[in-house]
Amino acid sequence: HISIKIEADKVQFYNPLFKGHVSFDYKKNSGTFIIGEGEYQFSTHWSEAAMGVIHCYRDLVKRIGYNPTFNTFPEIKDISSFDFSSRAKSVKEDEVVILENQNNKFAAIKVTKVFCNSVDINHLLEFDYKIYEEI
Repeated sequence: HISIKIEADKVQFYNPLFKGHVSFDYKKNSGTFIIGEGEYQFSTHWSEAAMGVIHCYRDLVKRIGYNPTFNTFPEIKDISSFDFSSRAKSVKEDEVVILENQNNKFAAIKVTKVFCNSVDINHLLEFDYKIYEEI
């Protein structure tokens, strides 16, 4: 029974799909959640900011882009209107951040929920994402 319980409690911090919804405790796994696969893989990296706000970092990707006027996934042509000059951005619920990986591929992430707990467990980050595939 012990091995079954351990397996049931196992948390996965990876979704190989090119679009989806993620819900995880950003205080676990060093704040990292991986999306996509192969040359379209992105290691997202997060830390606590405040209720409804999360810090997103470029530490595990090439660049992050931020433009607070976007609350939906931009068209690929609109990614150039994002500011890619910072290491970290504070992203509010319903805002979009763009990631560029080492293979010059792009992903858009829309933060949908951020919950901070008064103790150091059960924190929550939810986001929708889309990885842009080349045509």
